[in-house]
Amino acid sequence: MDYSALTLKIVTLLKEIISVLSENPEHKYHDKYIDYKQDITKIIAYNESAYLDFLDFENDHEDARLEGRLEIWVLLGLEMNNEKALLLEKKVDFLSQLGQNIEQLTINNKIENFQKDDSNYNLTNSIIVLYDFSALSKLALEHALVFAKIFRSCIHIVHIIEQSQDRVSAEKQVIDLVLDTKKRFNQQICIESIVAYGHIFKSITEIANNSKARMVIMATHGVTGLQHFTGSWALKVIVGSVIPFLVIQEKPISEQIRNILFPIDSRIETMGKLNLALDIAKYIKGITFKLCMPEVFKNEIGRNVAEEYKIRIMEEFSKNNISYELELELNTDNIVDAILNRSKKKDVDLILITASKNLNMQDFVLGTNEQRIIENSQKIPVLCINA
Repeated sequence: MDYSALTLKIVTLLKEIISVLSENPEHKYHDKYIDYKQDITKIIAYNESAYLDFLDFENDHEDARLEGRLEIWVLLGLEMNNEKALLLEKKVDFLSQLGQNIEQLTINNKIENFQKDDSNYNLTNSIIVLYDFSALSKLALEHALVFAKIFRSCIHIVHIIEQSQDRVSAEKQVIDLVLDTKKRFNQQICIESIVAYGHIFKSITEIANNSKARMVIMATHGVTGLQHFTGSWALKVIVGSVIPFLVIQEKPISEQIRNILFPIDSRIETMGKLNLALDIAKYIKGITFKLCMPEVFKNEIGRNVAEEYKIRIMEEFSKNNISYELELELNTDNIVDAILNRSKKKDVDLILITASKNLNMQDFVLGTNEQRIIENSQKIPVLCINA
């Protein structure tokens, strides 16, 4: 029997009861409410962690993450005890019809959108992974494990679902993924999960922008099918974010990042990458930045500006004792061609680029420079920040 709907009713009613009793401890249905809470603790008594999550939810019943976790425990408890499930269902119906001051909530009025107030999720310094259970998103998680070790960060798996999807089942699926991943690493890893209703482009951007995460990792299939007419969906998400995005196409080649390709040209976006590069170097000892620059420029002004940027970048790297190498790409005045040609040497682990937010539909239809780099044929991960 599927207890998903009953689970939502149970936890929704519990949430309202906690709210009412906090405001009015002497409520006329106080005893019935206390009995109801005890019935729930009996349902989840099979697991100590479940009871601790119940207590946490009781202390902070507005926390959507705690609510989701409690729903999972209740669902599992109901599935293990059909008799108690039937009794609890009757009690839920009875309490819902008492006519007390509890405002009846429906499933559609549950917390369905990520709160713009990021107090629900502590994402400071975390690695966010956009996860949809596809083969590519599993590879994105593998990259997250690499970077979480480098930056000593917690991983937050973010799974965006549509309004028509069952949140409880989605929560259970993601929590199973979290538990399996922890088991792989003997629990020596910090990894949490977030399930949110919404549209992929809007929701992940809101989550990223309202967090203090270190980066978001996502996988891309490149330009395929109808996406050829609307542009890479990966780039759509990136240009709306203030958080760096790492876009991957295949599994990590190594657990270490040794060489990063740092393109230099005459655009002001070139300098936008410097602070991120300096920050990365603090965590990765012995890293080398491969400075890539076209040999020729379309005009003398462009050459002079790029030369100025090159000098400033090299000075900063030298001042911070960061290793770098400068290479000129022959026979091209296009920085994208220079990057793609340079990447064919297969001696870099990451490409660092900036993306302009001033992109329009024509850019997405015809393709952008950023898009070409993200979809590089060598499938090198691309770390992208906005200018």
